[in-house]
Amino acid sequence: MTEWTPPSRIVPGTVLAGRYRVDEWVWMEFEKATWRGVDTELGRTVGVRVARFRSGGYSAIDSFRAQFELLSAIDHPGVMHVYAVGSDPAADAYLITEHIEPSSLVREGPMRPEHAMDVVAQAADALAAVHDSGVVYRNVKRGMIRRSDGTIVLFDFHRARRAGSPDLGSRDALTDIYELGEWVYFWLTGRRRRQPDPFHPYESPSWERPRGQKGQPPPPFVPIGVQSVVDRMLALEVKDRWPTASALADAARSALA
Repeated sequence: MTEWTPPSRIVPGTVLAGRYRVDEWVWMEFEKATWRGVDTELGRTVGVRVARFRSGGYSAIDSFRAQFELLSAIDHPGVMHVYAVGSDPAADAYLITEHIEPSSLVREGPMRPEHAMDVVAQAADALAAVHDSGVVYRNVKRGMIRRSDGTIVLFDFHRARRAGSPDLGSRDALTDIYELGEWVYFWLTGRRRRQPDPFHPYESPSWERPRGQKGQPPPPFVPIGVQSVVDRMLALEVKDRWPTASALADAARSALA
């Protein structure tokens, strides 16, 4: 049974741990709400994530602590920084992060190839830092956003796990690359990619080929070099994908050269 956190517990002006003042609500998700706040000791703007409910099957403080542990080991401009985690009478669990002024990204499409490859290169750089720390992100589709200054950041690590965790199943670092490929396909074409049909495989894994029809060609403004980058991201055989996120970042930057 879920118990929703009473709205009056967190209001503008609430101070957590005697230090983090909540100022303005930014966005709401199912499990948590994110506020813009201030670290009154350091005088800097921060993000304040608070759990929205208690549930017997969901431990917000454990989730926030796990995210804090993973993120504390990563120092990269494309990965959200964390500062503190804990509990408070006003919030069963809170996570203090850098403040990110979000801008649109995931619904943008179609993008020009040079724009899409820049986003891919930035995201792949961030994924490389995550993977180098021994973590699989698992949240490319929902946890990537553009800052207001145009840079890309991975900002939500509630699904991230250490490599080898039983929670991952068959997923690994190359799965993150595949999911990024699904997004770049959408950004370039403005349409979602159909899932492969094992009995009628695509000649090219990325460009849509419905059963019994000729494949829809990519938009005419997408160069062959960009198509090749996306095809390899979306290769059905894991061994055929880019071997690392770093290799993908380099390829994205050189695709239009």
